[in-house]
Amino acid sequence: MDKGYRSAGCAFTSEHFRYWIQSMDVTTEEAAELLGVSLSTIDDYAEGVVTIPDKQAKACRLFLRLHTTGVRQE
Repeated sequence: MDKGYRSAGCAFTSEHFRYWIQSMDVTTEEAAELLGVSLSTIDDYAEGVVTIPDKQAKACRLFLRLHTTGVRQE
């Protein structure tokens, strides 16, 4: 999968969203809590029923970056 979706300004599609859930290894319930939306909204994002808002797309990108690079605690 093209990782270009990680950059700002690139559309964050339902395909990207499903990849994000899988890569983050979170349940749909955990994804809803992380993004501050309902479980039905998460389902809508994953199915492509609604467009993923920029705010949630940016949060997904940030969470994935932190997940893949690790967070340092000093």
